[in-house]
Amino acid sequence: MRASQWRGEHLLALNAEEAAALADACALLLVASEAVPDCRLQPGMQRVLADVFEALAQPAEFPGEGS
Repeated sequence: MRASQWRGEHLLALNAEEAAALADACALLLVASEAVPDCRLQPGMQRVLADVFEALAQPAEFPGEGS
């Protein structure tokens, strides 16, 4: 994994194994937070985790590939 910051944005570069592990971790946190009433995530945290999970669950697209 490579992480950097540029112009106020945090950028992560993950290999396939790291991306899968991060997607699994996001899903686990989301499910656990729903199952345990005292451990609810704040709406902003929940949204970020859901967005990361959804983004990593989609196949990567590169310019010039596909249709």
